[in-house]
Amino acid sequence: MRISFDHEVTLVARKIVERQLMSDLPGPIDDRSQTMALIVGNEVIGGVVWHNWHPIWRVIEISCATIGPFPWTRGVMQAMAEVPFMCWNVRSIVMRTSEDNERVHRLLPRVGFELSIVPYIRDGEPEYVYVLTDEAWARQRIASDQFKQWFGTLRNNENQLYNRKPAPLPEGNTAFLNRENDNGRWRQGIISSSPSPSS
Repeated sequence: MRISFDHEVTLVARKIVERQLMSDLPGPIDDRSQTMALIVGNEVIGGVVWHNWHPIWRVIEISCATIGPFPWTRGVMQAMAEVPFMCWNVRSIVMRTSEDNERVHRLLPRVGFELSIVPYIRDGEPEYVYVLTDEAWARQRIASDQFKQWFGTLRNNENQLYNRKPAPLPEGNTAFLNRENDNGRWRQGIISSSPSPSS
């Protein structure tokens, strides 16, 4: 499996996410959103969309979908978390889902997400809201060594950790790939296919 931030490819991925989630999409996918395409062979099978970015609160929301079961591999999950944490200085990632999404309910708590249940949001049904902070991700075995080293450096300077400026979402899907703090990691586009802790 490969990931891609190429503009044309991510447009296809975003349409797949929108079509698969339909009315369950918890927020608008607008021009300020960013998409990561998931590719098997030469086929775009889906994607990950970061959206509803709040620079002041440093919170971003994530939605993802594929044609068929979503590939919750180690590499996909590292990219989902570490791109916003390292490239945009996000502090918290939010994922919202329905009560019957059993696979997500099994997986996310194992990798540092904390759950809050909000009643009567989805046409009278509860909304399951998962939140992952950068500190919680840094404690996970699944987090990359590069992220742990990066976050550890910030932890050594508390002022730098809590007062670093949020980065604006780039206008194009490829813009943030040239940021100095990504160290070329996301340019490679090849991700690990090893299973996640729940697979």
